[in-house]
Amino acid sequence: MPPAPPILRGEEVQSSGQPKAAPSGPPFDAGGSLSMEPGLYRCELNRRVVVRRIAPDGQSMVINWLGKDASLQAVRARSGALRFENVQAGMVWIVIVGKSMLLDSRAGRTLANECKL
Repeated sequence: MPPAPPILRGEEVQSSGQPKAAPSGPPFDAGGSLSMEPGLYRCELNRRVVVRRIAPDGQSMVINWLGKDASLQAVRARSGALRFENVQAGMVWIVIVGKSMLLDSRAGRTLANECKL
């Protein structure tokens, strides 16, 4: 009996056994389970993140953290989460079902967690 094909985590596999290409289009197309809207996100420890603008194509957004605006670009995440980054500022905004979080990628720590509109 031939060996079973390898299991690829987080990727769909074509009938040929090759991984399917990542879908194109805006990162907001997550089957309707994830969404992002501008507004005030209240987080744990009385922290707040304001999502000021989201580009119509879903490829960028502007947030306000501690009184400073930061522009973040969409990055496709294999996990299905919505992910936006500003590499220079070291900021990452992640949206998963039911909450969002702001991370400091330089220091490797969470800035704001359990953020909800």
